[in-house]
Amino acid sequence: FVIGLVACSMLLHEILLTRICALRLQFHFAFLVISNCLLGMGAAGTLLSLKHDRFFSEIRLWLTRFCWGYLSALLVTYVFLARFPLPADVSISNARHLLSLTVFNLVGALPLFFAGLVIGLLLSADAAKAGRLYAVDLSAAGIGCIACPTLLPLIGAGGVFTTSALL
Repeated sequence: FVIGLVACSMLLHEILLTRICALRLQFHFAFLVISNCLLGMGAAGTLLSLKHDRFFSEIRLWLTRFCWGYLSALLVTYVFLARFPLPADVSISNARHLLSLTVFNLVGALPLFFAGLVIGLLLSADAAKAGRLYAVDLSAAGIGCIACPTLLPLIGAGGVFTTSALL
């Protein structure tokens, strides 16, 4: 159940973030969101691998902490990215523009890192259930992908974000 909610929320947020970045940045920079997702998920997998014994000794405690971390990161990141000053015409040859874009993208990866911790912990906790859990993960992620463009015209970006946070 948790894996489905987090996967749906994460993909809903990722697609919303792509739209926001497309509006705030030049369109081609919006595709950095996919890289942010891979960065966040990869960093989460690395941390789970390095601290395997610690996280799996008290799995419920860590799962709860990671879920709260995901929700907190969603809220903080959304506000930060909406207010973070970015140059109108980003040029990666300008050091200040590059630094701003780097900060923007690293902060954008934070919720995806926590979502990766939740999903990775659940998938690796019980190998016998991994196939079913992964099926739920993929199905819920697909629902999130369909929900974002469907909900945007109805409830706007703020409503889609709220839906993502509520999940």
